[in-house]
Amino acid sequence: MRVGNASGLQIAFFTYALLLLAVPVSRIAEESLGTSGHATALVSKATPFAMFVAAVALIPPFRRAVLRLLVAPIPVRFRSEVAVVSVASALLKFAFTALLAFWVWAREGTAGVDERIRIDVVRDMEKAFDPAGLVMYLVLVPIIGPIIEEVIFRGFLYRALERKWGWIAAMILTSALFGLYHKHFYAAFISSIVFVCVMRRTGSLWSAIVVHGFGNLMLWWPLAGQFVFPHWGRASELPTWHFHIACLVFALIALPIYIWMSRDRHAAAPTMFLQPNGALSK
Repeated sequence: MRVGNASGLQIAFFTYALLLLAVPVSRIAEESLGTSGHATALVSKATPFAMFVAAVALIPPFRRAVLRLLVAPIPVRFRSEVAVVSVASALLKFAFTALLAFWVWAREGTAGVDERIRIDVVRDMEKAFDPAGLVMYLVLVPIIGPIIEEVIFRGFLYRALERKWGWIAAMILTSALFGLYHKHFYAAFISSIVFVCVMRRTGSLWSAIVVHGFGNLMLWWPLAGQFVFPHWGRASELPTWHFHIACLVFALIALPIYIWMSRDRHAAAPTMFLQPNGALSK
């Protein structure tokens, strides 16, 4: 069965276009609802997900294609690896902060680091526990978002591009588009590479969803979110960055190794629903 007469690549770009269309739609929704602050961020985040869910509900062939991507569970022998990669993915947040701090320090010195690389404890705690914050950080960001984004980027887009140009090119292109979709391009780009690798290693899209979701969950303030950025007045103090720098060194060593480990596919699941011409098969 094909989704209409569309190839896998066309389906992939249909879903990506759906996300892009959500940008003006979310702005209209924000203006109509008159939201502000964290509620505005919630509406902005929820709109593309709502549009995707609506497409799944209203287009039966598309719904079947999405469900087929989610049929393969994480193999038992890879579950410990997924757990380790999930923790490593959370540590990447600290590595990215260290890179940001180095960039700001090189351009603006220690004063710039103190000014720009910091958090407001009271403000962020309030955001984490208000109703919009709870929905954002405990439902949308760690659960709904990773499922939908992994279906679109690693499920449809990566697999279609892989059939056309090979896994390295597909990983880079998918990660670039994933980065463009997010506020922090380089952080999203590197995270996407990890998601592709863990999916290739395990043969299950659920592994990428779990790693993605766990990393997002850890950004909630009561968990690791309060430690990713230094508190007021401490950003330029070197001891503040010891853990971040260690995470950066770990990432620089571990990421190339994991990419190399992912060069050979360990399971057939990532391509079992694509025909040689890239169309979704029955």
